[in-house]
Amino acid sequence: MRTKLTAVLIIPSLAFLVLAGTQTVVLFNQASALDVFADQASAGRQISALIHALQQERDRSAGELAALGAGRTDAGDAMADLQPTYLAVDDASERFRQVTAPLRDSDATWRLAYARAEEALGRLPEIRAALPASVANANAVLIDYNRIIDALLALLAAPSPGVEEAQLTDAVLRHVQFARIKEITSRIRAQLYAAGRANRYEADDLVELTDLRAQLLTAIAEFRSAATDRQVARYEQVAEDAAFRAATQLEESTIAVGDNTPAVLEP
Repeated sequence: MRTKLTAVLIIPSLAFLVLAGTQTVVLFNQASALDVFADQASAGRQISALIHALQQERDRSAGELAALGAGRTDAGDAMADLQPTYLAVDDASERFRQVTAPLRDSDATWRLAYARAEEALGRLPEIRAALPASVANANAVLIDYNRIIDALLALLAAPSPGVEEAQLTDAVLRHVQFARIKEITSRIRAQLYAAGRANRYEADDLVELTDLRAQLLTAIAEFRSAATDRQVARYEQVAEDAAFRAATQLEESTIAVGDNTPAVLEP
């Protein structure tokens, strides 16, 4: 009787301990994964700041190359004008590495994206050094900048809280979608600024601008489809800002409509 009673008491207890232990491990793993996700998502602030600084450097470099090609500046003045943007990018790169380096050994997706971003950033000194001699191949320089920024955008998209946290995954997606809208807008700015510095459009500029504007409309539509009502309302609020509207009107003047010649903006 005592043996049977002991078995009746011990077996359920052992089963409970095994189940509780399994649940504890699962909860611990979930908590650890969310901690890692939180750190990666927080690093998005520095990633975004670095992307912003690189966009400034790329777009100003496009202008300097265009001015060099048109004989409107010389290499010395062009490099001197770019120094403040170089310093801003170097400062943003240092802050980026301080925040992201401790995370380099986290999950596989992040490790791969981080390695690619670091490899792309490593080419920046080479791109800068080649700039004065790149007038004849300016588009290749801009493509090199695009690759660095694309690698950082991929890193921005790398954080994942797991399949159980769909809301957090969606939040990352919307953030990256909006960052891509900003990147396309920046590339349009680079084209318009380069034309302004050269005081003319090159043969392929209007084709490139048409393609970028089509990409922008698609990206905005995708963002609006995925965004929350509050985010869409915030976007529309910003779009009513006077500076936003003025910039939009300037850009619209560069679009060929009917017999209208696209305006070359004052740089």
